[in-house]
Amino acid sequence: MSLFCKKVFTFISTVIVTASFSSLLTPAFGRESIYERVKKNAFVSHITISAPLGYFLLIRKDSVTCAFRFTDYQASDNGSSGAGVHVSKATAEYDYFYQDDGSSDFKKENVVSGHSKLSSIVTSFDNAVPNRLIKCGSFEFKWAGVGIFMSNQIPVREEGVEFAPTKWRDISEVNFNDSRVTWYRIDFKRDELEIPAEDLW
Repeated sequence: MSLFCKKVFTFISTVIVTASFSSLLTPAFGRESIYERVKKNAFVSHITISAPLGYFLLIRKDSVTCAFRFTDYQASDNGSSGAGVHVSKATAEYDYFYQDDGSSDFKKENVVSGHSKLSSIVTSFDNAVPNRLIKCGSFEFKWAGVGIFMSNQIPVREEGVEFAPTKWRDISEVNFNDSRVTWYRIDFKRDELEIPAEDLW
């Protein structure tokens, strides 16, 4: 594929991907801003997902698993930057735990874990321009300043990766085999969901 074609695919995919949180990113959405609600609730759109601040989001593909949680989240609304473009900035920190031996056991010594930081600029023009990657072992996902994208592929496609926001806050509680956990994949027909932390597993 030529460089020009790649740029075209990148542009088209960015438009499709970033539109997923378009209504939620509007500062006037509801009585409470998305930046406050995302700390208390999980959000699931057709291609984006997030868990509440401090709660684990589970990720799995085949026998590889990751448990990931935001430990800090800050966002500022800078208003209009001119030409009707609304600009906001967000920063975050996260913990991750990665297990690739098929056990989904995060108590084993071979677990890879760590802590990292993110920053992103969010605008009403292109909705979410992620400039950081969330990394957990072999998994890498773009961060939109609110949630993460379930695919980094161009064009966007379902890749067999599943995600589950949970109410677990300690890694010792995480159980990938718990039947109460609800798993999500990319689904272009799914409406946006907002789920309070107390309604999660």
